[in-house]
Amino acid sequence: MPHENPSQTAQTAGTATLEAVGTVALLHDQLAALADTAPSAGTDRRLADTMLRAAIGHVASDIHIDPLESGVIIRFRINGRLLDAASLRWDDAHRLINQIKTLAGIDPTAVFTPEDARWTHDVGEDKVDIRVSIAPCLRGPKLALRLLDRSRIELPLDQLGLEASDLVILRDWLQGGAGMLICAGPTGSGKTTTLYALLRELAHPARHIITVEDPPEYQLDGINQIAIDPRHGIDFPTAIRAVLRLDPDRVMLGEIRDPVTAHTAVEAAQAGRTVLTSLHASDTVATIAQLRNWQLDDHSLAATLGLTIAQRRVPVLCQQCREETKLDPSQQRWLSSHGLAEPTQTFTTRGCHHCAGTGVTGCRGLFELWLASGDERDAIRCGIDSKDLRRLLQRRQHRGLVSQGLAAVNAGEIALDHLRGCALPISSSHQE
Repeated sequence: MPHENPSQTAQTAGTATLEAVGTVALLHDQLAALADTAPSAGTDRRLADTMLRAAIGHVASDIHIDPLESGVIIRFRINGRLLDAASLRWDDAHRLINQIKTLAGIDPTAVFTPEDARWTHDVGEDKVDIRVSIAPCLRGPKLALRLLDRSRIELPLDQLGLEASDLVILRDWLQGGAGMLICAGPTGSGKTTTLYALLRELAHPARHIITVEDPPEYQLDGINQIAIDPRHGIDFPTAIRAVLRLDPDRVMLGEIRDPVTAHTAVEAAQAGRTVLTSLHASDTVATIAQLRNWQLDDHSLAATLGLTIAQRRVPVLCQQCREETKLDPSQQRWLSSHGLAEPTQTFTTRGCHHCAGTGVTGCRGLFELWLASGDERDAIRCGIDSKDLRRLLQRRQHRGLVSQGLAAVNAGEIALDHLRGCALPISSSHQE
């Protein structure tokens, strides 16, 4: 069966609801047809290729293959939402999974330990980098594929969604700031996109920039990138020691995941280097608690803390089919329980051809910037807890993620329920 053109697939599926099995209807039909045919001679990759083309055509950021009792369900993450795309019986699912393993260079035999790999896939005249993670589950292997689209990290800094005043603060800090710049947020919040936009902003022939990543998501011209490779003795401490001997102007550590990396990042900042990094934390203040959990002392935190950015990615409502609506009782209770003022207007969407039935057209960022003042550094040095630090920020009318999100709700850009689903730390922002 011939492959569908991804753009044609997306257009044909434009009226689909994208809410149940068969969302990307053509994908489900194509996979079913391929599954009923005998494997072709040689290396058969048709199931995997068809799935990947459909995902790329629908501008999905991730593909999830989840094991069920009778087989697997395939889901695409589109505009931040996981949407069912197709299902396969186990005998056909094993063919698909083995094809993906072969493409990624993974032994196609059974998986008993988690594995990660990466490959470049040809889609017509284009190439897409794909990172796959496989883990054994009770009902079979679970696969998550990240589609690394370069266009997503080529956004200029002023197109990420930052407010004009925050953009000024950020650019001023990049030019002369010292210490650490930390991007904080959960998985999928856009931290990597922000870090790469910062690197592109900093890139200049007069600057020497080095990154240490595990693994590098994209290759950037004019920037030296070091990949963590424990099998060959390259861990974060080893890489950072090598970096500091190479006379860098800026250092980027892809992500702080453990105490060793956290201490390494702080030591690099204490050595007089400007360090850009990311970590998982709910908001700017929570980064302090997380670093303390990794046994970093308050004096070092206060001395090296530069600029902290907390962020989320929220679906943008389709302007073609959005409709003004009233708050329902659940939304009213949520706002009231956190002391939040009700928006002056709220919108919902029903889905239309323009948005392929999803009700959304892409995502936008919500950002909270915290440039610590002298008083706030002194408070951290004295061991202030998170609750009192939030109060200190509120007294100077610091704007958190919730207030930024409610402003976007009022403007009709995002839905209140999408904001509720962001797992925001309400106590840091209410009644701002």
